[in-house]
Amino acid sequence: MRKSLSVLVILLFVQFPLPSDRVRRGYSDKEVSISGVITNCDCSHDQDHGFLEVRVDSNLLQVVTMWRVTMPIPRASVLAKAGMSLEQLKPGTKVRVTGFAHVRRTHDIYARKLIVNRVTIRL
Repeated sequence: MRKSLSVLVILLFVQFPLPSDRVRRGYSDKEVSISGVITNCDCSHDQDHGFLEVRVDSNLLQVVTMWRVTMPIPRASVLAKAGMSLEQLKPGTKVRVTGFAHVRRTHDIYARKLIVNRVTIRL
């Protein structure tokens, strides 16, 4: 009985895996990319996530849009491997962000990849 119950529990986890962190936080599977200029960076080491505010200019619509970028705090080793530091994510820096759009909040993205100064950082 215990063995069959254990097998059943394992099969349930295989069929229905636990949602990832971004899904639990309300982000979809729809991947989006934005390019713009960092206006604010909040990457305190005492938080689980860091936040960027990115200004995206649309030449076609003549509109400026502010995006909130949520990202896991990059470990020093990830940044060092990319040859970067958190200080390089300062206001005025051009950035390209690829990640997942929020389900309910517009202009909100959960970052998977940042490109800063031609350096790619996978989060």
